[in-house]
Amino acid sequence: MKRKAKSTALNDRVHELQSDLQDEKTGSAGLRSKVAELEKQAEDKKEAARKNEEETKKLKQQTSEIQGFPRSLFGSKFASPYAQQ
Repeated sequence: MKRKAKSTALNDRVHELQSDLQDEKTGSAGLRSKVAELEKQAEDKKEAARKNEEETKKLKQQTSEIQGFPRSLFGSKFASPYAQQ
């Protein structure tokens, strides 16, 4: 009788540990999924920042060209004070 009780208790403990292990595996998979999602968001933001920086450089170049145009036509006395930045 004691052996059967010990065996049942042991089997119950094994099932409990297996259940705990499965819960941890499920939680771990969820965390890996969340980390992958966050990494993707970070990469998307880096790409957006890179594109924004490129666009800013293009706009600065265009501004410089536009501000240089009056200077090339009329000389520096008509140039914008912002053109030298």
